[in-house]
Amino acid sequence: MSASRTSPATWLILLLAVATAASGWIYGLRWKQAATKTNPTAVPPSNELTHEERLIIDLQDQLDALRTENQRLVTLIHEMESESKPQPAPSPSALR
Repeated sequence: MSASRTSPATWLILLLAVATAASGWIYGLRWKQAATKTNPTAVPPSNELTHEERLIIDLQDQLDALRTENQRLVTLIHEMESESKPQPAPSPSALR
């Protein structure tokens, strides 16, 4: 009986997957902290946001504002449509 051995290529793929997952998790924490602005003093000066990162955050804020405005306008349109719907004409038999 021979023991099943994991090939070096399998280990390499596994290690790359773990490293990618860990780096994504760490980068996600940084973005979460930057987006929520809960603790801006925890980010050291050497780790300040780049210009592109600030632009992305500003764009996300603008998108949120536009979504809110869009929802408000859609609600207003629905209210106006329901108010301006013509009333159904009474049937001729109801008029007699």
